[in-house]
Amino acid sequence: MANAKENGACRYSLGQEGRELVLTLACKECSGRGPLSDPACLGRALEALAAEDGVDTLIISGHIETQIQLAGMAVLGRLVVLAGDLRQLSMRDPPRDCRDRHRCALRPGELFEALRTSLLSDAASFPAVMRDRIARINGLVCTAGPACRECHDATGEDLDLIAQSFDELARYIIKQGFQIVV
Repeated sequence: MANAKENGACRYSLGQEGRELVLTLACKECSGRGPLSDPACLGRALEALAAEDGVDTLIISGHIETQIQLAGMAVLGRLVVLAGDLRQLSMRDPPRDCRDRHRCALRPGELFEALRTSLLSDAASFPAVMRDRIARINGLVCTAGPACRECHDATGEDLDLIAQSFDELARYIIKQGFQIVV
């Protein structure tokens, strides 16, 4: 196992098999329900994939080794990209001239990082979390001035784009998993 690393509770290693970069998760100690069926396990796998660029193959090394095939890696890759988009949005600075920017519910660092955490901890519940955040933001009334309204509008647009990206991911999963044309 070359380059062994810790990822939360999961140890993993990177290695080469031919031209492919292989990430192997050491899951024998895990008491989960099986490879990637446990939301926490999936989240840790996505974190490991996000930390390492260019991984071609994922191996879940538990009591039985499971190698994630090309279609599965494509889905995991799209989840990693979505998590990366959320991390990027979380780095946006709130408007400087907003008086309440430290208490505002639209603080990108907290809002988008919380969504990223939700995506990585339980991807299946992510749409409900997104709907809840969008509803809360749509219910906010920005009276602090034009900078606040601009931030509100920009955050709403960002959330709409993330929701569209997740919907596209869901369609891709259905298409690949069941070979249904959507």
